Amino acid sequence: MTASEPTQPDHESSEGLPAAGLWRRLAAMLYDGFLVVAIWMVLGYFIQFVFGTETNQVVNGRVETDPIQDTVLFL
Repeated sequence: MTASEPTQPDHESSEGLPAAGLWRRLAAMLYDGFLVVAIWMVLGYFIQFVFGTETNQVVNGRVETDPIQDTVLFL
């Protein structure tokens, strides 16, 4: 076999293993959710750093931001 030939997965080695249970799958989803939230927080910090805090202002007790910044953070 050479490096250019595609390899087939070995299904024989995983046939005897049990499937992951519901709790393990839910825990994996929770872990993935933590990663998504962490990436979202870092992205929000970076966008706030790029736009600066001068674009924020308090109006009637609410923080109003630049509409472009709102759109970027929403996506």
